Amino acid sequence: MGRAKAIIIILIAVTVAGSVAMSLFSADDGPVELVTVKLKWTDQAQFAGIYTADQKGYYLDNGMAVIIRPFSFGSTSIEDVVTGIADFGVTGADELLVAQSNGADVRALAVIYQQSPLVAMALKESGITEPRDLVGKTFGAPGNEEFIMRSMLASQGIDYDSDIMVVPVEFDISPLLDGDLDAMAAYLTDGPLIAERQGYETVVVRPADYGVSFYGDVLFTSNDLIRDDPEMVRQFVDATLAGWEYALENVDESVNHTLIYVEDGDGIAEFGYQQGILQGSIQLIKPDPGAEVGQMSHDRWTESYELLLDYGIIGPGLDIGESYTTEFLN
Repeated sequence: MGRAKAIIIILIAVTVAGSVAMSLFSADDGPVELVTVKLKWTDQAQFAGIYTADQKGYYLDNGMAVIIRPFSFGSTSIEDVVTGIADFGVTGADELLVAQSNGADVRALAVIYQQSPLVAMALKESGITEPRDLVGKTFGAPGNEEFIMRSMLASQGIDYDSDIMVVPVEFDISPLLDGDLDAMAAYLTDGPLIAERQGYETVVVRPADYGVSFYGDVLFTSNDLIRDDPEMVRQFVDATLAGWEYALENVDESVNHTLIYVEDGDGIAEFGYQQGILQGSIQLIKPDPGAEVGQMSHDRWTESYELLLDYGIIGPGLDIGESYTTEFLN
């Protein structure tokens, strides 16, 4: 499963792809298990709960040392979990369902973002305010984020492949600011922030406003790990959700935790920028202040599957009851 027992000889400090130092022993001097989680994007406050769980010692208290691997273009979090490179991953509900329909033996454990932050973003001066305005326009889209955009456009009778000019891009908004794109897929939590920092006003088109509502960041693992080590899965989920609950109640402290992991590039390793991401995430993670982080429902998973099915993005036959489990949310 790509994991190793930390009771064998491990360096007292391990640093992997931005992860922090990990001890050989837990707080009670018991052995710890080395666990890897692969993120769906580069290190930023989008994952503040995981960093906080690590920095506050929640993982260590639960008997594990966690390696946090940020996104890489070489492989997705789903691919890494399927191949055993990672034990856990973070991905979008749409990506998870498509992968499951293609045979990936993985299952959702908890939902972090109750609403996906993915939106279509354009400069305010463009006049773009709704999906119909994208027809005939040049649209930048990362390949791993196209399903939600396809669904939003299809809901308005717009064909993603023929009605707009799709240009493959990374999550770099420079082509939009430079005028090479009319609009692009971006995250509501940071895209407008980046543009504002460079003096540009933006508008966003939200898929949820057109009936396309998907869970955002989803914590998942392989069915093999659920079967082979359910207690470890439970301890990881418990610690992660505790980290998120703490992060949402202690934003400034959790931003400081986040900055330990963030590599400075284009000024993103700044307190104010990361604070903006986390504050902008709160409503998406916890739209109901009284709700617990991580909760998910059969109805929402079914609705997401049916959207992808209706718009021809996914094939029939997927058993939604096997796509997720609430076993570890108690």
